[in-house]
Amino acid sequence: MFILAALAVLGWWVPFGWWRVLAMGGATLSLLLMVGFFGATTLVPIALDDVVMWFAITDRMSAPAPG
Repeated sequence: MFILAALAVLGWWVPFGWWRVLAMGGATLSLLLMVGFFGATTLVPIALDDVVMWFAITDRMSAPAPG
């Protein structure tokens, strides 16, 4: 899902408006996986998932200029 979200941000094959849903879905699935197999090495990926969710929720990216 993260790959599709990145393609949406770039404007390739996936509409830009989908990036939030795809990023939130990817971060949620990743977070569930990291919590399910919790350990010291999963703290950084959990923090990265939180950052992705924060970016998707707070609307920090605007639509690209047409052209």
